[in-house]
Amino acid sequence: MSNESTQRETDHSFGISPEEFVKSFNEKAQLIQTRLRINNLNTNEGPGKDSFQYQFTETLIISGRIDKNNGNLIDVSLIGGNDGTTETAEDILTAASLLISSTQINVSTGFGDDVIKKLGLFDKGEDLSKIDNSTVVNGIKYYVLALPSIGLSFGASVAK
Repeated sequence: MSNESTQRETDHSFGISPEEFVKSFNEKAQLIQTRLRINNLNTNEGPGKDSFQYQFTETLIISGRIDKNNGNLIDVSLIGGNDGTTETAEDILTAASLLISSTQINVSTGFGDDVIKKLGLFDKGEDLSKIDNSTVVNGIKYYVLALPSIGLSFGASVAK
């Protein structure tokens, strides 16, 4: 069992800090040659957990929660609004893939795409306006959820 898996089980975090997540996200974004980057991630202190939120575009926001005890990510999510353009749809899928692959530092950029496929996003006949699927990979639960009148949400949390 890897140190990351053991850490997830004991403290219910990904075993990575927000800074490690951002570094992984941005490095993988550069590899796949997308303009999406997380710059100047500001955290907000909360009573039980700290949090962050970053807006890529008018329709694309990433947020997460941080364990106060160890400074590691507990969960991370992405909301992508649907404005009907191909560019926005591509940004949502690209950011979702990067989010997924960045929760596990030692995976390739293709890992995110593989998880998105497992979520059934590309299944024939899948109604994206009603999608609500999840899958667990390496101790992390990944999900996709339709948000009526908004778009899609992707996220990750430690599987329980």
